[in-house]
Amino acid sequence: KSLGMGRTMLGVVQDSHAVFANPANLSYLQDTHFSSFFSNLFGDFGYSNVVGGFKADNYWWGVGFASVGLNGIPRTIEVSYVTDTRIVQTGSFDARDTLLAATYAQYLGELFFFKNTYWGITAKYFSQTIDSASSSLVGGDIGLRFNLEGMNGFPVIGDMLEGARYGLVAYNPLNFNFGGGVNTIGLETHFRMGVANKVVVPYWNQEILAAFDFDTLDGAHLGAQYWLDKHYAVRGGWDSGRFTLGGGLIVEDFSGFDYNPHTLQFDYAVKFYEEQLGLGHFFGIAYLGVSYTETPEIIQP
Repeated sequence: KSLGMGRTMLGVVQDSHAVFANPANLSYLQDTHFSSFFSNLFGDFGYSNVVGGFKADNYWWGVGFASVGLNGIPRTIEVSYVTDTRIVQTGSFDARDTLLAATYAQYLGELFFFKNTYWGITAKYFSQTIDSASSSLVGGDIGLRFNLEGMNGFPVIGDMLEGARYGLVAYNPLNFNFGGGVNTIGLETHFRMGVANKVVVPYWNQEILAAFDFDTLDGAHLGAQYWLDKHYAVRGGWDSGRFTLGGGLIVEDFSGFDYNPHTLQFDYAVKFYEEQLGLGHFFGIAYLGVSYTETPEIIQP
C-alpha cells in the first residue's frame, strides 16, 4: 500500500508493517496481523519481507524480517596477453542484506493540543554479507502518531487539520557498527514527518485518502488512494522523483484459524525507475485476525 502511494508511510501504514515505517503506528492494530510481500527487482535482486503484530491489553508488539540478495555475481581478474588485456571470469559470489526488527508501542496520552497520542520504539539488527566478508549494525527507531485538536480557529482548513492523522519518526538516532563494510544508505540518522487525511475532490465529488511525507534523507513523498467500492482500491504516488502505481483487493469472510469470518488483503505496487532499469513490481498478501464487517476502519481508515 505504501509503495503504491509514493512510499508515504506515517499516515498510511496502519498494520504490522509499522515495524519498518513508524513503530507508533503499530497501535492501530485491533487484533492480530500477519503480512508478507516479495519482489524480484530488475530480474536480479530477490527481495522478501515478513512482518507480524498483535494487540495485548493496552500495548502492542511486532516483529519483522526483510532480506535482499543477489546471487551469482561474477568474480573476475584481468589477464594480459601479448596483444591485448582481457577480463576473465574465475567464479562467482553472493551478496545479501538482512534486517531483523522488534517493536513495542503504547498509548502516551493527551498532550497540549495533541490528542490520541501513541509512541513506539523499534530495535533493529542489520547484517551485510558480500562473498566471505560480513559486518553488522545495531540501531533503532522511535516514533509518535497523534491527532490534533483546537484547530477550529483556522478558517477553511480547521476541520481538515483536526481530521488528519500525523506521525513523526527518528530513524537510527543511535547506531552501533560491528565491523566495517556495512552499507549505511538508509541506515544513518534521519527524520520523517507525515500526514494523511480523506479529502473530497472538487467537481468529481469523490473521497480519496491523500498523504504527504517529508524525509530529511530523500525529500518529499506524495500519495493518494481511491476505493472503487469496499473491495477494490487504486493508488498512485510520487516517491522522491519516481512515479508509483498500485492497487488492493479485499477478500472478506475468509475462514480463519478459528473458523470465524476473517479478512485477506492482496496488494500490488509498481515503481518506475530509470529507463535502463525498468520497473520494480511488488506483491503482497496479508491476513487480519478480524472480520471486515467487524472493523472496516482497519481496511479503510
